[in-house]
Amino acid sequence: MQVNKKIIAIFSVLMVAMLLAPSLQARPTGISNVETGCSCHTGSPSSDVSAFMTLANGSELPDEYNAAQTYSLLVGFTGGPADAEVVERINTGGFNLVASKGTLASSDDSTQLMAGQLTHTESGNDQTSWAIEWTSPTSGTSSFTLTVNSVNGDNQATDADHWAQSTFTMSSMGGGAEPLEDANGLTVLFSAIILVMLLLFVAVVYVFYRTNPEGFSWSAFAPWIADWLTSTDHKKIGTLYFVAGLFYFVVGGVLALLMRTQLAVPGNDFLTKDEYNQFFTLHGTIMIFLAAMPMINGFANWIVPLQIGAKDLAFPRINAMAFWLNPVASVLLDINPSHHGLELIRERPCGLLVKSCWSRHPPSLELTSLPQLHQCVHLVWVGCKCLFSLGQF
Repeated sequence: MQVNKKIIAIFSVLMVAMLLAPSLQARPTGISNVETGCSCHTGSPSSDVSAFMTLANGSELPDEYNAAQTYSLLVGFTGGPADAEVVERINTGGFNLVASKGTLASSDDSTQLMAGQLTHTESGNDQTSWAIEWTSPTSGTSSFTLTVNSVNGDNQATDADHWAQSTFTMSSMGGGAEPLEDANGLTVLFSAIILVMLLLFVAVVYVFYRTNPEGFSWSAFAPWIADWLTSTDHKKIGTLYFVAGLFYFVVGGVLALLMRTQLAVPGNDFLTKDEYNQFFTLHGTIMIFLAAMPMINGFANWIVPLQIGAKDLAFPRINAMAFWLNPVASVLLDINPSHHGLELIRERPCGLLVKSCWSRHPPSLELTSLPQLHQCVHLVWVGCKCLFSLGQF
């Protein structure tokens, strides 16, 4: 019975593969889906057949095109069995053309669209070249895959028929690269922060699940996370320091990646001068005050009480308060919650960040600027946190 199940499973997979595979239509009335080759005639292309693609007047296909312009083209082949003299020849050849961009169209009854691709018709299978039309896209590089078949005229799909395939490209005026929308550095930064927060949430949920996989329920998640967030136990607070430090370490790493993106190539305009200075300031401040220092506090909270044999620190609640000063300080550092609110954020997004770099000396440090003032307040909060933490040890 086990063998029968395996046979049924294999048969089912084969049936699904056959249903999902693209249909191959090879007949004098047209052909489609032959980008990987024409297997109905022979498995490999023939060297005696050459495919060509030119303008309708026979001149060479240009390297660049004008946007949204219709071009009259000529596609076809030379060589192969079609050149042989056959008295009772039924057909001569056919083609299939696929364009990655733009719109293909027929110019007469010898060609037709089939499955979004251009091919010959039954009345057009007795010729070696075909006139077509192509409307160019607005931008980008268009790749044409032309497959041609030179037949011996016996109306049979055999190895005696020879096929070939060629690729042609045309790019838009001014280059083939797609125009990219300008990315806002602050948008990328906060998008990355939101992504990191989501990953952190998933990690927390997974840890909660691992504590009791059989009894997992969302109703028990809220008391569990509340116990962690309101705990005064030195081990739990040390763990919170580690989690917060790793979170801000990733945020600081994102800032470093954004700066390195700006420095990747000369003349890059991904970040403006002010944005670069702002991100540089945030990177240094976050890495030191919100990543490295919490890590040190985490080790101290975990190890020192165990080393001296104490049940907890001298002032557990002050220790917990010292930890929760970090998130408030990070908000003051990252963004300026001015009275203009979201309207100012939309108009001047990166004007809300501090840009005093590492030293914070004049003239970079201007206390008349609200972001600079908020950074100073942030440092005061971090200093209070350090005093509350160090006073425990």
